[in-house]
Amino acid sequence: RLSAVKNVVHPFWHPCDQVFSLATSAIEREVMLITTHTSRAAVPAQAQSSKKPPAFLRTLSARFWGDGQKSNQAATGAVVVVVAAGCARRPRHAVRLGPKARSSSLRRGALAPATAASYAAAEGLQPEILWRRFAELSSIPRPSYHETAVLDWIKCLAEERSLVWKQDEIGNLVVYRPGTGGGEDAPPICIQGHVDMVTEKSVGSSHDFLMDGIQLEQDAGWLTATDTTLGSDNGIGVCAALSLLDSPPTEMLPPLELLFTVAEEVGLVGAFDLDAGLITARTMLNLDTEEWPKVYFGCAGGGNSLITLPVSYTGVPNASDVCIEIVVGGLQGGHSGLNIVEGRGNAVLTCARITSVALAAAGSEAQLCSIEGGDKHNAIPRDARAVLLLPSALKEAVVARAEAEIAVLKEEYGLLEKNMAVRIEHSAIPLDAKAFDAKSACCLLQLFDLLPNGVLKMSHAVPGLVETSSNVAAVSKGEDGSTMLVTCSTRSSIDGALEAVRRRIHSLCCLV
Repeated sequence: RLSAVKNVVHPFWHPCDQVFSLATSAIEREVMLITTHTSRAAVPAQAQSSKKPPAFLRTLSARFWGDGQKSNQAATGAVVVVVAAGCARRPRHAVRLGPKARSSSLRRGALAPATAASYAAAEGLQPEILWRRFAELSSIPRPSYHETAVLDWIKCLAEERSLVWKQDEIGNLVVYRPGTGGGEDAPPICIQGHVDMVTEKSVGSSHDFLMDGIQLEQDAGWLTATDTTLGSDNGIGVCAALSLLDSPPTEMLPPLELLFTVAEEVGLVGAFDLDAGLITARTMLNLDTEEWPKVYFGCAGGGNSLITLPVSYTGVPNASDVCIEIVVGGLQGGHSGLNIVEGRGNAVLTCARITSVALAAAGSEAQLCSIEGGDKHNAIPRDARAVLLLPSALKEAVVARAEAEIAVLKEEYGLLEKNMAVRIEHSAIPLDAKAFDAKSACCLLQLFDLLPNGVLKMSHAVPGLVETSSNVAAVSKGEDGSTMLVTCSTRSSIDGALEAVRRRIHSLCCLV
């Protein structure tokens, strides 16, 4: 292992005794990469070399300690000492950080390898390079606005292949691969994908998307994730593009401009602020699609509506009151664009529907304390919960009516939502419990009854195409508790139709 370290360390630094003490420590801790820095003047005179350090090291020095360059064409600055140990199967830019890959370390350029379980899940899948890249990518936390680590990983891949990359101010990254195999003079092609992912997890999961990588597993021939979204939107597209970097020089390919955009899942932020000067290609292939081997030639625009509903509260509960919770879980959820056509269950609307019939069964004596569910605007909510207060004498009747509605919902969605789980839980009344007054509860639940949700219109031009849709994405309490916040996400390939649905939502709110 020490001989492997000597082969990696550049002659500019290797006489330093500290390198080998670090190497020994690294091997003892099974760490794969360590980075430190010093100034050139601090290197002993006998260690001076006319050789330039590898591009990978030059860029690390510029990126993490100092000169602010946004390209690897002129990266200079502090010296970086790199010590590598471990098996050759793992990438040199990786570092084993234990169960959790700390984001601070990732930002410094020490990227966590995929866990053994994730590598095992991708083992044997073809093309091998594609799935190995996906296992590596899945180990790197990459929520929207937190893409630094994954972009650094891509830069390292480019530099290891002596390829040029450039980055704009918003963070979008372009890697340039020259044409090969007779395609050198062909018009360039831009291949685009986004590096951020939707961050949804199951209720009760301790997964931290800012700190933890995605845990891959195989399930009945499908690659899935443990208790979280997989990140294949658009991770598989990113890895398909990166796989081209390893194409042999004899393979006929045109010049490629691999464009990796940021913050797509929160409103195409990177794409909107792209520095167009980075791209010379006149033809682009966007890899953010999921149906193989179909090619898409259009895209729906989107617009969010945030409803702020003022609410009032009534007095504290009576001593004879009891508390029940309506808990909806186990729904498939999914992407509000891709999966909306399937008619999947919406946890927020399901929970509101059961809550409405439960309150109606108690007349005016039951009270709604809270309802919450969903998270991301572009995800169909799969979990939701409501809390009710009611006189103990009415508990049996209310629960029976709620369970009857649950049975109807299972009949309605059971063939599709096979794992749908709706429970009525009994709990102690919280000490700080307070309930919405009757008007506030009625307005909120009627709003859920009337909001447009699901497919609103199919295309007349393209058979099978959803033209316009809307998703009731989330409900939560405002920060000061005086409002309820409801998020709706609307999509349409026709701008006028999109805005018509948003006006409809606005008109509905005015009536409420």
